[in-house]
Amino acid sequence: MVLAILKQLKGSKISAESLKETIAVAIENNHLAPGEKLPSTRDIALYLGISRTTVMKSLDVLIATGHLTTSPGSGTWVRKSEGNGSPESAHQKHE
Repeated sequence: MVLAILKQLKGSKISAESLKETIAVAIENNHLAPGEKLPSTRDIALYLGISRTTVMKSLDVLIATGHLTTSPGSGTWVRKSEGNGSPESAHQKHE
């Protein structure tokens, strides 16, 4: 994920909800490609000047809604879609 997608949030009061919404819209509008790896929660928090906890809350919701998938210790990715456009239900292994 290019951090520039989050640039619109800089300078404003950023909540977990606003961050989640920005990432979800970027995924839905194909600004983030399926399989694309996101920066670490620390990198996102540093870039936006917010707490890592806020970033983690946002990503947790996006994982729960099927927008993202994660592998502990390896990272978080935009979930790949099946042919019908719905998120895959199985976790994906990334290299």
